[in-house]
Amino acid sequence: MPSLPPLRNDLKPEEILQRALKASREESRRQWYVIYLLSRADPDDHSRAARIAKEMGCTPQWVRKLAHAYNKRGAKAIDKPMADRSKAGRLGRLTIKEKEKLDQYFVRTRCKCSTKEIQFFIRSMFGKSVHEKTALRYRQAFEKTKLPALREAEILASLTRRQKQITQKKEKKPIRLPEVAEQPEASELTLFDFLPDEKT
Repeated sequence: MPSLPPLRNDLKPEEILQRALKASREESRRQWYVIYLLSRADPDDHSRAARIAKEMGCTPQWVRKLAHAYNKRGAKAIDKPMADRSKAGRLGRLTIKEKEKLDQYFVRTRCKCSTKEIQFFIRSMFGKSVHEKTALRYRQAFEKTKLPALREAEILASLTRRQKQITQKKEKKPIRLPEVAEQPEASELTLFDFLPDEKT
């Protein structure tokens, strides 16, 4: 993992902050603000990338990558980012583990996420930039191969829960004993009970 180098000092922190405030693109504002935080941080603080990443909701890897690009190209690295050299819509930019995390994101959002949101998730989590068509194809691939199985599993789980509720309801139902007719009380002895039997 590359270390975080000290930033170039051709711009003062106040000038960097002004660029962040005046940037027209949301991505540029975010990147300029990260550069501003780095310019204010202690170069000897080895945890500054992790701290800034936590504050900005991204990864330390993305912070380091941005710092290296800024040191190499200056303001052009942010105002005029390098074009994505990969073919638009081409898959394979993410590793297997990164794709698994992206699949988990699709599960949480039920695939109701825009390509911009997918791009932001990939950039903030993995420090990578993908083309809009690539983000769309990631979502389409998940919808085609994994979403049907997920929905089937959810339906099965729902039916299982329903069956369990019905079973528990039956088990809790009190058992009603058959009603027994009340027996009449024994009548009191009468005089006839003491008379001797007649002889035949």
